[in-house]
Amino acid sequence: CIRAADQCYSLLPNVDLPSELKCSLCKSIFMQAVMIPCCQHSFCEK
Repeated sequence: CIRAADQCYSLLPNVDLPSELKCSLCKSIFMQAVMIPCCQHSFCEK
């Protein structure tokens, strides 16, 4: 389901994705997001 959302987002590059849904490392939609407990930052698992 998330994988499909990422594919749809890549087809619509002019759509501004909310920052809460973007990984701060890869700058794409979260894929299997994980959170670091001490600082509450989220990243894609890979």
